[in-house]
Amino acid sequence: MVLPNFRDKPSFQLLLKTLKSLEVKPRSWDDDSAKSLVDRPILSESTVQEFLLGVFKTDFSWFEDTEDEDLGIVTAQEQIDEIVDMASRRLAERCGRSARGQDTRTFRLEVPQHCANDFETQQSTANIELQIREPPLTGDNLGLKTWGSAWTMVQLLPQIGLQPALQRLIDQPRFSKSRVGLEGPELQVLELGAGTGLVGMAAAALWGVNVVLTDLPAIHENLRYNIDINMPAISRVSNGHACAEILDWSDHENALHGWSSKEFEVILAVDPLYDDDHPQLLADTIKQFAKRGKVTVVLTAVPFRDKTTQLLCLELERLMEGNGFKSDYKGENICRDDWESANAREVMVSWALWSGRDADR
Repeated sequence: MVLPNFRDKPSFQLLLKTLKSLEVKPRSWDDDSAKSLVDRPILSESTVQEFLLGVFKTDFSWFEDTEDEDLGIVTAQEQIDEIVDMASRRLAERCGRSARGQDTRTFRLEVPQHCANDFETQQSTANIELQIREPPLTGDNLGLKTWGSAWTMVQLLPQIGLQPALQRLIDQPRFSKSRVGLEGPELQVLELGAGTGLVGMAAAALWGVNVVLTDLPAIHENLRYNIDINMPAISRVSNGHACAEILDWSDHENALHGWSSKEFEVILAVDPLYDDDHPQLLADTIKQFAKRGKVTVVLTAVPFRDKTTQLLCLELERLMEGNGFKSDYKGENICRDDWESANAREVMVSWALWSGRDADR
């Protein structure tokens, strides 16, 4: 790809097309997005940034008023404003997550048909696309972005769901009108620190269970939005259901308003540790909402971004064991923890499936 030279007085249409082609889109971490990179023209970032900065140094004196079928007369100044605005967005996309505007990612899953609405066990799968909205990253609201660890764990959910301790809960007999003409309780899964909702919604679809996705008030609105736009797709391929609730780990008493039972047999916590007090807060919250009198299964996943994160993970493991949980199944997998970039870092995700019975809790 050859970028236009401003000395050649490129047209408004050519510059607009060029700026659109330079958009940096967020990764969806699937095969299709990876393949799409093959056909993308390769330009050095220094060349692109020099071109974008050139927009602000150019007066575009050759632009003229034009007539558009839909918009009517488009003045030269309006054309200049649009070019400058788009160049500003392209620069912002190259300045990291904090500078990006709102994005939507698409994640594609294959759902085993034994989770489908016909209740028939089959070997085939159904495809589902989850649309994840990510608002601009502000302050320390890291839950407004989908991290590589989330997609890594989503890909592992089918395998993890086959582990005996968890499979027993997922496959336990359930009562519903469509199956035996009765209504009754179903397995409730709690997700702590759900963020944009990718993991919890994927669990609902892949495991065919009800998932309560929770996070802080600042994250809740976007989490609820993502669930609302994806529930029709989840319902199409699975018996699973998802809903959003507010849960502050330091305020258990005011959590899950309207829920008669606040005990869960399965709890998910993916990429939950960012501050020194998080291991204790998370361990206490898991203990608080574990099912009384029954075995509770907990899935934790922590990416080792640095030495501090590794120490937080070790502290969480110590606290989980102190609360009577044992790690039955664990592993480590690589994720790419960044936006689509040649510099995206590979990060190790350490995950574990814990089981614990209410004894001292």
